[in-house]
Amino acid sequence: MGINKLIRRIRKGLAYKLAKSRWHQLAIHHAFSGYAQKSVFLPDINLTIKEYTFILLLEGYDNAKKIVEYGGHFEINRNQLLLYIDGITLEIQTAEELFIVSEIFINKCYEFHLKGECAVIDIGMNVGIASLYFASMPSTTKVYGFEPFNPTYEQANVNFNLNSHLKKKIVPQNIGFGLQNERLSVEYSTQNRGRVGVYGRKFVKGIAEDISHEVMDLRSASEILEQLKKESGIQNFIVKMDCEGAEFDIINNLHQYGQLRFIQMLMLEWHEKEPLSIIDRLKKNEFRIFKMNYSPTVGMIYAVRS
Repeated sequence: MGINKLIRRIRKGLAYKLAKSRWHQLAIHHAFSGYAQKSVFLPDINLTIKEYTFILLLEGYDNAKKIVEYGGHFEINRNQLLLYIDGITLEIQTAEELFIVSEIFINKCYEFHLKGECAVIDIGMNVGIASLYFASMPSTTKVYGFEPFNPTYEQANVNFNLNSHLKKKIVPQNIGFGLQNERLSVEYSTQNRGRVGVYGRKFVKGIAEDISHEVMDLRSASEILEQLKKESGIQNFIVKMDCEGAEFDIINNLHQYGQLRFIQMLMLEWHEKEPLSIIDRLKKNEFRIFKMNYSPTVGMIYAVRS
């Protein structure tokens, strides 16, 4: 190691040790050359952030870098952190959303190709990132998004309003698919809103400091699908489902009332336990199924009706 590199490493280590907050530690760790205590220039993102602001960029720095390498562009507009990617504008509020953007736009976890037009049901709409991605597909005529948590639903509408060219395709609803009609009060975390659901923050790793309680309205999955069919005249849907453990009840309800046959293709994230019951019900409804595991407790199912 050269003397200059050694001196820089010592300076960086000392600055990190003396840092007065997690914001400063992360800024030093990711961009020591651009660190000026009251601000930091993030060279990989080409953005300067002021002290204590937008810590989400520092917490999700690796995903932010990937997004910029892919072609995304970050911009600060007053108190908003905006991301421009593939013709879509998003307000980014959490490090988790950087991960979601990376999964959807870079890893293409929901990319599909069909002959002709289609309508998509987004179960677990979250802040609308996937709904906007689907709406940007030329073959998509409508996206029906369902998000039961009101704060998350409102942020989805913020993102839809940033994309007037796509908003007309999206029909959002502030309810969730479920086993039955019910209202639940569960723990909620703004910083982890992509991982909260009917089981509260059960799937949130570590300690969440922004815990509150939110009421969520669920409706029978089969009733919602039946209503969509009547109102839209559509009889075959593409379904994306990411609802933090509720997928078992939803698939069970749709199977029980004979509604799975109206789903042409399903992209489902499963949680906590092997989805044997889901696979069994999909097989009984003549789906061709591909399953993958991210870990022993979470993975994806992609299924297409034969």
